[in-house]
Amino acid sequence: MGSIVHGFAKALPEKICTNNDLEKIVDTSDSWIRERTGIGQRRILSGDETALSLALESTHQTLNLTGTSVKEIDGIIAATSTPDMLLPNLSAQVATALESHAWAFDLQAACSGFMHALKTARGMIDGGQARTVLIIGIDIMSRAVDWEDRKTCVLFGDGAGTCLVTASDSVGILATHAATLPDRDMILRADNLITTPSSRGKLEMNGQAVFKKAIITLSQTVHTLLNMADLPPEAIDWVVPHQANLRILQAVADRTPIPFDKYYCCVERYGNTSAGSIPIALGEACEQGCFKPGQKILLVAFGAGLAYGGAIVTYQGT
Repeated sequence: MGSIVHGFAKALPEKICTNNDLEKIVDTSDSWIRERTGIGQRRILSGDETALSLALESTHQTLNLTGTSVKEIDGIIAATSTPDMLLPNLSAQVATALESHAWAFDLQAACSGFMHALKTARGMIDGGQARTVLIIGIDIMSRAVDWEDRKTCVLFGDGAGTCLVTASDSVGILATHAATLPDRDMILRADNLITTPSSRGKLEMNGQAVFKKAIITLSQTVHTLLNMADLPPEAIDWVVPHQANLRILQAVADRTPIPFDKYYCCVERYGNTSAGSIPIALGEACEQGCFKPGQKILLVAFGAGLAYGGAIVTYQGT
């Protein structure tokens, strides 16, 4: 029994926050942000929008795209660092809204959460514990950033993406990899206000250290995935990386045998949406008809922890 991943969809807040908008909040400029990150705008939660509402919007799209009924879902994994509530978890709230009795849990692996969720879902299916698993990658980073810190607030945005991992006679997931690079200095962190009430609870980042480690680790992961799948670089049709910083992605392409023109990048439009990053990019690319059935897509991500991972999957079509 193999497994396939399909039904990529995305959901984004309506509010757009441009670099020019940020100029009114902190000492920055559109040119400064674009030059260092490639980001031009991001989506920010507003009004009655919630993590749950975005997760459900994207989930319904995935179910419609794949013709899957709620009763077919055996499990739900929500990869997120920023749920609406600690209890109940976001995945359980999704299950309740869908009137589903599927097992449901949240997975917190920061920006690489979607990759860890994909590996977990594949393992569940390979082990006979499920046949259909819904994966939700979602983060509301506007809740986590310090809007007075110009070095971090310009980087992040909000959004959700979903897909299904389903048991299949064909092998659509060719490789999955997840690991942790020890981070004793905690170069990317945000304290829990419940357990650390004296903290500001906002995201703190050593940007230069994260930048360097991300380039090295993402590059190594690309090589690892190619070796795991026993594929030459030219067999990869697309690379959909974590959308953190355009300069990071260009540097990774320079250090690996897959050219940058195969990278799908949407960081300019959405910024870094953490666990939502890769599934949002996949959802947008599918909407635009970029992928063709049978094409091989390499996914790779790096985040706090320092957790990282990736996968190589075969696109199944809508």
